[in-house]
Amino acid sequence: MSIGFCSNDVDGSGRPDQQCVTERARQEQLTIDDAITNGTTGISNVIVMLSPSGTDISGASAVAKATTVLSNGIRLEWTNVDSIQYKITCILIGGEGDSFTDFLQMFTSTTGFTNTLVDGADGFLADMYFIVSFEGNFTPTGSNADSEMSFGFAARSGSTIQQASLTHFFQDNADPTVSKGMVKADRAVITLRSNEDYGFGEITQFNSDGFTIVGHYIDNAPTGGGSPSPAVAVLGIDFKDGLHCKVATHALTTGTGSKTYNSLGIRPQVVVAFSDLIATEGTLYTDATAGSVCASVFTENKEYAHSISHKQGLSLPNPPNPPSSTSALSRTDAKAIAILDENGSISQMATLTAMTTSGFTLNFSNASDAGHMIVLGIESYPPTP
Repeated sequence: MSIGFCSNDVDGSGRPDQQCVTERARQEQLTIDDAITNGTTGISNVIVMLSPSGTDISGASAVAKATTVLSNGIRLEWTNVDSIQYKITCILIGGEGDSFTDFLQMFTSTTGFTNTLVDGADGFLADMYFIVSFEGNFTPTGSNADSEMSFGFAARSGSTIQQASLTHFFQDNADPTVSKGMVKADRAVITLRSNEDYGFGEITQFNSDGFTIVGHYIDNAPTGGGSPSPAVAVLGIDFKDGLHCKVATHALTTGTGSKTYNSLGIRPQVVVAFSDLIATEGTLYTDATAGSVCASVFTENKEYAHSISHKQGLSLPNPPNPPSSTSALSRTDAKAIAILDENGSISQMATLTAMTTSGFTLNFSNASDAGHMIVLGIESYPPTP
């Protein structure tokens, strides 16, 4: 899975500013290393898809740069393309607003480490941020042996900062396989590690050219592994036309049928969601539900969901005997939500029924396991006075 951002500002080469973070976990047939996993960054790339055997951009299956922002879309230049077919979902946000992309290496401490993102060239007081991060270094070839990504949102609502994040972690070279996951309703970044340590990033202030984020380190490891330091990529947007955007965290309950979510407090024209099968907000999970995550977007006439899952506790026979069960799974659906469980079955699936004055209504055809979703809604135009 690759999550990328592109802004309407340009870099020194005349291309739109862009960043991406990508991950992959694959089924390895001939070694004990079941989930050969990686997270990596793509500076000046909007899409990077890692190959089954590669660990960084140089060996990626597909790499795309955004070269031009058009009046009705975006032009991509592909530099690495193989025979694998990929599904791509784009969110195009128009209007009179402005946007910028940037990144920072976020440091954490047990007492809270204050980090400041300052973009003096292109930054501004944003209305909202899309955020994606992983535990590693943000360099052109920066990578992490484990596959871990954190997805987050932050929005200004008067003097209040609304934020939420969701993360999952697939451990590399683990036999049996290890998955971890967490959702947090009041933090913009979560970072997990192979030990029991983890960290949070709390945005405490939107500034005129970025934001202030405080990194908290939760030291649970008996021997200590050092404080986490995730690479954090952001897209900041200023709407300038009075549009509101809101962030909310919703519990996904079991049981099919129609369910309404009104915590946004606005009538959205588009909702971006990240969802999982983590039943309790704020709790680190390391069981069979931890390895599932879904990225989705829906409007009143379009909806797309991309889900990946990783099997927990799968032991592999010694080579050359292949495993009898697959550890890494993925799926794409024209749905508002579609979350795979660890066995590849659909645990939560829903379509949009309607946008409401305060949120949205979903109709669930599958809802066998509890979970959560974090959502960012952008208000319909014209905005509410």
